[in-house]
Amino acid sequence: MINNNVSLDFYNSHFYIKFENKEHYWDDSAKFITETGYPYTSTRLLAYEPDRNIYHVEREGPTMVVGQELPEMKWIVDNKQRLIPILEQLTQAAMPVITLEMTRGQLLYDTDWPVQRHQEETLQNTTTTLSTQQFTDLLNYKQQLRDLTNTYSKDTPTDQVIWPTNPLN
Repeated sequence: MINNNVSLDFYNSHFYIKFENKEHYWDDSAKFITETGYPYTSTRLLAYEPDRNIYHVEREGPTMVVGQELPEMKWIVDNKQRLIPILEQLTQAAMPVITLEMTRGQLLYDTDWPVQRHQEETLQNTTTTLSTQQFTDLLNYKQQLRDLTNTYSKDTPTDQVIWPTNPLN
């Protein structure tokens, strides 16, 4: 179920828009107005939930009005298709960037246990799970991961890095 919802609260600087599962929240009225182009300066509260038949606006005064035909509601409907890409863009901008340093740290961590297991098996003079070649390949892989910072900055987004192949996969 697609839930379309607009909730604007100019009293408390809470602004939320959700269209077609794209959503964004603002906590700054100037930013909200700039990024959406919302034109109604007398709005104090607005609730738009067509799925629940809610169309409420409180304007300065305070004056509460209700209805689908309100100019604020018409603006929302008329601008929905223009706002959806804005919501997508703002959501993308707010997403954290996964960096080389973060991913490399996880990949190194994931290879620590086979190295440790191999070393323990060697110290116990038992048959090792990894062959000598597999162990050497794994150590080379770990070094290749460490050497990535010779080519890339630690802050490089992970999707822009050419990663070495884990020999155990």
